[in-house]
Amino acid sequence: MQLCDWAMVVIIVALWTGNRRWLEIAYFWGIGGTLQAVLTPNLQFGFPDLRFVSFFVAHSGIIIGVVFLMLIYGFRPRLISLLHTIAWTEIYFVIAFTVDLFTGEDYGFLLHKPEAASLLSFLSDSRVPYLIEFHLLAWIFFGVLYAPFAIVDLVRGKSPGKAQKQEGNL
Repeated sequence: MQLCDWAMVVIIVALWTGNRRWLEIAYFWGIGGTLQAVLTPNLQFGFPDLRFVSFFVAHSGIIIGVVFLMLIYGFRPRLISLLHTIAWTEIYFVIAFTVDLFTGEDYGFLLHKPEAASLLSFLSDSRVPYLIEFHLLAWIFFGVLYAPFAIVDLVRGKSPGKAQKQEGNL
């Protein structure tokens, strides 16, 4: 139920089908979420434990899959893909939070911050502000990931809508 588990499924579907929508979600979840997990892992075990190795292989595989598909298909996210990803992320938040409340687990770190230092360490300790800040942080992160493509469009004189129509589907 971790977001990285969902990102793994999304990247596998994107690799299998070449479907642009799955690829776009995989980009934001794979780079935005999984990269954070790789940079600030919340692990109770270290190398050479198999769980440590498995964590880094799986998470790195998601990032490699996203980069591979971007290079092979010439993919780049569109403004609409940012909105689709935010919608899918909200669906994930609702499902994971519900599971967390019923099981006492902390999938997606929605009940409390991870023990390892991360960007979430800077958020509020109270649940409601924490969840609001968590959402805002995710949306900001997705916006930052989209920004280079928006800047390229502006420099080239394309509006986001025109860039989407000219690129079409995979």
